[in-house]
Amino acid sequence: MSAAYKFSRRLTAAIAARGTSHTQVGEALGVSRQRVREWTTGALPTVANAARLAEALADESLLVICREARTRACLSCGRSFLAENRRRRFCGPVCGSINLALRGRVKTASLGERRLGLLEGAVESFCVACEPALVCRDAGCPLRPVSPLPLAAGATEVSPRRTCWSNPGRVAGARARMTELWRDPEWRARRVRAIAAGRRAG
Repeated sequence: MSAAYKFSRRLTAAIAARGTSHTQVGEALGVSRQRVREWTTGALPTVANAARLAEALADESLLVICREARTRACLSCGRSFLAENRRRRFCGPVCGSINLALRGRVKTASLGERRLGLLEGAVESFCVACEPALVCRDAGCPLRPVSPLPLAAGATEVSPRRTCWSNPGRVAGARARMTELWRDPEWRARRVRAIAAGRRAG
């Protein structure tokens, strides 16, 4: 049995016991007859109106039922509070603000996880295209620390800070060489086909 139904039955019984009408109850409370009728057919009044009904009809159980139905636990701190509407989920603005901040952090974390997943997938695709045998043979590769491929037997793991790519001159030379190669349409086409086929271009 829902609290609203329980309240409506109790209110109907209290009105009948007092020998009064919806109109008279409404006049005593300063509300319309239609509003009193709604309370007797399943609508739950506010705690303030329930208190006035309890006083007018001399039935404290009306206030008790309404308070129990309106009492909720705050989703943020867990403290009990009176909710005058169904949408209210927090005991106050502070807990509401805390919840909004936490939701923002969750969204930020989810975005970070998605980006991390994309980066991991990109590294894996690059490593598989570079090493079709699924074994990394280049211990000095700058992607070695994050590569999902195991290092080939006999190869020694190199600290990322001591790789050959830490040398600015080597990096500049490699970049210039790759730029020159990519200017060659034939080499570029071979490279694209090789990556798609999962092997190195010659």
